[in-house]
Amino acid sequence: KKKYRKFKIYMTTKSSGFTLIELLVVVAIIGILAAVGTVSYNGYVSATKKKAAINMMQTIGLAQTEELSSFGLYYYSEASVDTAASCDPDSAAINNNLFGDGVIDEDAYGFCIGQFLPNEGTTSEESVYTVVAKKLLPDGSVDAVNPCTMTLTSTGAFTDC
Repeated sequence: KKKYRKFKIYMTTKSSGFTLIELLVVVAIIGILAAVGTVSYNGYVSATKKKAAINMMQTIGLAQTEELSSFGLYYYSEASVDTAASCDPDSAAINNNLFGDGVIDEDAYGFCIGQFLPNEGTTSEESVYTVVAKKLLPDGSVDAVNPCTMTLTSTGAFTDC
């Protein structure tokens, strides 16, 4: 029996800590999960900003309806433009002239309102408008590398980017 106890003592010795390989595997798994999580998070943030811009376009459309019923004509931040591409964002002017305060958040998309309908030859005498939303860079300029231009017309037609 005594020999058996000695053998048992040698078998129950503990090693403390992790091996280097075990630590490297854990760090690699955490790195992969972090990379996947970051990409997913950025996608959610981008989609949320786009949805907020669509909601703001609809809010501008409702304000335009009120503007027409109150004053008999629509508000235009740029009446002389004839395409969405030539409509430069001027959210500050829309905030001041259409809403009277800071309703539009200008961090992701810039807005302008022109007196035209996309793909239709609209004259300046017609009572129409198009709300244009353009994706902005952090410095406030229009994103030319990954452009996103959305439009909402007075007829209710919406184009997505």
